[in-house]
Amino acid sequence: MAIPYTPQNMLPHLPHKTSPLDAAKVDGKICPKGQAGIQSLYDPYRIVKVLKRNGPRGANKWKVIPFDQAIKEIVEGGKLFSSIGEDRHVEGLKDIYAQRDSAASSAMAKDWKSVAGGKMLVQEFKTKHAAHLNSLIDPDHPDLGMKNNQFVFQAGRIEHGRKELGKRFIGNSFGSVNFYEHTTICEQSHHIAFWGVSNKYKDGKWGGGKTHMKPDTLNSEFNIYFGTSPFEANFGHRRS
Repeated sequence: MAIPYTPQNMLPHLPHKTSPLDAAKVDGKICPKGQAGIQSLYDPYRIVKVLKRNGPRGANKWKVIPFDQAIKEIVEGGKLFSSIGEDRHVEGLKDIYAQRDSAASSAMAKDWKSVAGGKMLVQEFKTKHAAHLNSLIDPDHPDLGMKNNQFVFQAGRIEHGRKELGKRFIGNSFGSVNFYEHTTICEQSHHIAFWGVSNKYKDGKWGGGKTHMKPDTLNSEFNIYFGTSPFEANFGHRRS
């Protein structure tokens, strides 16, 4: 149940002076994604064991494997599908954990910005960092960064605590820049839109834009929503 003190949950919302004892008896509204959480939890087809592909891609053939085996294969890689006739080597996390020297990584990051800015030639970069070129995704395009960046972490609504721990592992420990969460893949559209429409040009540069605003729906004549359906999810009002 959503406590209906806000127009986000109920419109018109209950007066804020309403006693919680009375408000607790009134059902507010929540986004359908929250309501669907119960369906997901009790879905009889919900995956509760580790599945590994057991046939050609797209054949929808799977087998259950132990959790420890999954961890071992994900980390170590190898010819993981030899049992179904695939002889290729699959890289594991240890294969893309290529750059483990933080000092070298920092120096290369600084220099590939110089390459991108036209202040250093690619060949100069390659000569200077010859000992670490095998840690790059593509030595001819150092702006792509380290092979470590091939590890991508993508979460849904991850809360503080887990978020900070995840960033410490993905970024500080493993060395990948690719940490994506709910805001990046869901909210970013309206953050960018708000910033764009509220940005100001002053003294030869743009700045001062706001990235997080809420529409005054009751007093507006026309609203434009960027990248969200206000009656289904995100920050639109759920009508009671």
